[in-house]
Amino acid sequence: MSDYDKALKGMSESIDVDALVNDSNDANKKEAEEYANYMKNIESELTKTRIALIEDRRKAEIASVENTYKENINKIKGYSAKENQLRSQYEEEKNKNIRDINEKYDLEREEYESDLEKRSIELKLDTIKNNSEKELEYKLDLLLRMNEILREEEIREAERRGEDVELINKKYDARFSSIIQDNISERLGLIKKVPTGNLIYWIQIP
Repeated sequence: MSDYDKALKGMSESIDVDALVNDSNDANKKEAEEYANYMKNIESELTKTRIALIEDRRKAEIASVENTYKENINKIKGYSAKENQLRSQYEEEKNKNIRDINEKYDLEREEYESDLEKRSIELKLDTIKNNSEKELEYKLDLLLRMNEILREEEIREAERRGEDVELINKKYDARFSSIIQDNISERLGLIKKVPTGNLIYWIQIP
């Protein structure tokens, strides 16, 4: 992170709006928290079952490959140079197929977990009302995490195609700074809503 980004983040963390504004929405907050926890449990169970299915398919395919090559190797009766060479070739083919299977299911699992985390973040963002500093801080954390998830997805895809990832990193670095600046603007907007007689605040840059 550049010094500029660190300064922006420091500003966003140092604006203490909650010290100025009395939040009158405790009941709504409690309801939102309960709903978020409920959805978190649902997402957790979905993750467990989907991942279990992915791993079951992985194990089944690997077992099938191992059985096929075991049968092929068992058909070789002698131990001549050519027979031993064929055994080695079967072993190499088997190991390559197993590596390909693991790569396929590793990718499927990564993509599923990434999609699940994005949906979870979107649900959490829907519960934020932007009426307190804590909510805006929480929103900032979620948006920055979403930014990194999208970055990781694009980088994975680019690396599979053998493409350079420098432009991808530049794009998401710029989005990082934009998210920070937007969050600061939202916090300053909250401060402007405070009655003039109660407007006592400070901004510190580390």
